[in-house]
Amino acid sequence: AAAAAEASSSAGVAAATAAAVSQGQSMDAMRHEKELSSGAARHTQPALVQAGSSVQVDPTCQEPRTAAGMKRRWGRAKAKPDSAASGSAASVPALTEPLLQASAAAAHRRRAPYVFDMETGDPDDVLTLLFLCSHPAVELRAVTITPGSAEQVALVRWFLQQMGLTEVRLGAQDWPANAKNAVNLSTQFYRSFGRSPDGEPRCERADQVLLDCCDEGTTLVTGAPLHNLGAAVAMNGFRLGRWVAQGGFAGEGVVPRDQQLDKFKGKFVCPTWNFGNNIPAAEAALASEAIARKICVSKNVCHAVFYDSAWHEALGAAARAQATRDPRGRRALAFGMMHKTMQEYLRHKPGGKKLHDPLALAVALDESVCELAEVQ
Repeated sequence: AAAAAEASSSAGVAAATAAAVSQGQSMDAMRHEKELSSGAARHTQPALVQAGSSVQVDPTCQEPRTAAGMKRRWGRAKAKPDSAASGSAASVPALTEPLLQASAAAAHRRRAPYVFDMETGDPDDVLTLLFLCSHPAVELRAVTITPGSAEQVALVRWFLQQMGLTEVRLGAQDWPANAKNAVNLSTQFYRSFGRSPDGEPRCERADQVLLDCCDEGTTLVTGAPLHNLGAAVAMNGFRLGRWVAQGGFAGEGVVPRDQQLDKFKGKFVCPTWNFGNNIPAAEAALASEAIARKICVSKNVCHAVFYDSAWHEALGAAARAQATRDPRGRRALAFGMMHKTMQEYLRHKPGGKKLHDPLALAVALDESVCELAEVQ
């Protein structure tokens, strides 16, 4: 796949333009259809689009350990043992490789710092969180939540505790202002997981967490409306090396006509949930000189990628391999959780689930997953 194009100005954004990948097919629009347009991808330089290819993954790689096998909470003095591994012997489509596998070389590189800003309106935020918690190339510094109800916080805290990552900072929008907000977590998917109303990590204001945990070497993945990032950008001293957003729209003039999905053919703009729910925050983040590189994994690209039976089989194979290799490791735990929960999800919804945020994470881990075009 083609290499990513670098943004050439403070307003420059690299927009993922691959409208077809190896698992791509059309589905009915979900809640993202009602969203307000960001219009971030109207003017572009030329770009090509191509589908992902199949890869043979390395079954031997193990998760690297920090010095003396210890971890620390970012911005706080804390350490704990680490145990995890990665890799399986399955041959999987190119999209699954960055998430389910890691090359031997990647496993031995220094972990890259990541922060994840999420919501819980869609199950794929939880999938993305579990991939981040368990990926051997990721040092997860913080998770921030929108809007940040007490139950949302308890859910995310439970995941971090289960994964042995209580050193990770936890933030919520305007915490604790939204603690009593009603957020629906009653679906079967969310009932599959526990809640931890107390304990570490304690919850803090999300904007302060982003200010503390982001720097020139950090990647922030956003899978929610940009309330938290917008607040952080307004704070003195905020710096971010790379922002990978699930949001925006790459349409006519960015994606070649023969690569466009039928439902988006000929469109220059289209409503998107994450940017449209706080337009001033989106505009401020896209224009911010405090963010060195900006990548938008756009709505129409995500609509071509979803969790289907083939994805489920690949995850199952990876889960079994991890359970054999390191049954108490984070990868085995995360993959097992996902596979068990999605087995039930597919039983009720055999058509599958669009992978919005996991695709954004895959692009963050390996920008060649999609082709990128520079736009302003």
